[in-house]
Amino acid sequence: MEPPAYAPFDVPGYVGALRRQGELLADTAQRSGLAAAVPSCPGWAVRDLLKHTGYVHRWATGFVAEGLTRPGGASEEEILGQGPADAELPGWFREGHAALVRALGAADPGLNCWAFLPAPSPLAFWARRQAHETAIHRVDAELAAGAASGQPVSTAQRVSTAQRVSTAQPGSTRQPASTRQPVGTGQSASAAGRAASGNGTSFGPAFAADGVDELVMGFLARSIKRGNWANLDGSLAIHADDGVAESRPRGPAPGNRRPRHPRRVR
Repeated sequence: MEPPAYAPFDVPGYVGALRRQGELLADTAQRSGLAAAVPSCPGWAVRDLLKHTGYVHRWATGFVAEGLTRPGGASEEEILGQGPADAELPGWFREGHAALVRALGAADPGLNCWAFLPAPSPLAFWARRQAHETAIHRVDAELAAGAASGQPVSTAQRVSTAQRVSTAQPGSTRQPASTRQPVGTGQSASAAGRAASGNGTSFGPAFAADGVDELVMGFLARSIKRGNWANLDGSLAIHADDGVAESRPRGPAPGNRRPRHPRRVR
């Protein structure tokens, strides 16, 4: 479980979560085998999961380590087309993951680089985004390991790992490919409370809630601003049995009242 002292936009906390989740992902992938199917990413095997996440880690490291102020460069498909064979893949993933952890840990708090969601700083954005990206793909790997060992995958587990949105940036070439990926691969919210099959490692409530906040207040809000949700009206209530649920209104729907305060549920 993540440290209970975790707080929103706590960069060291995010980096610690990224380190641990990446190590768990790599260990679980090797346990399941690279050919194992990933139930939460239809059409993908574990090797695809490692390649995708390994690419994303390298993509993010470029912005943090080099201070890039705009996306660019080779696409994921171009990079992975020349990527490692199965024998080298686990080591390649671990190498990229470790480089990202080092880059984030060593970065100046005043780092100026490209980011695509609101955050107190670019460094806080990248630390948060990569912690949740890696955490949800760790769950994907555990689902694959469970399926490979014959453990059933529940509908709730499938849904929890499918709460995803793509972060492909229009006009950008250096980004996670979106044309051939299963729905939701790319960036993800760590909405799963307890990991599915595998070693049973769970997310701490604060870390899980922060992932949902990133999804709703970051990705969903950006999608709304871009006009992807025409005539959106009403409010959204998120219920958690181990934390706070907060309603976020998006325009008053007829007959609906705007909630004034977050509601705590248990």
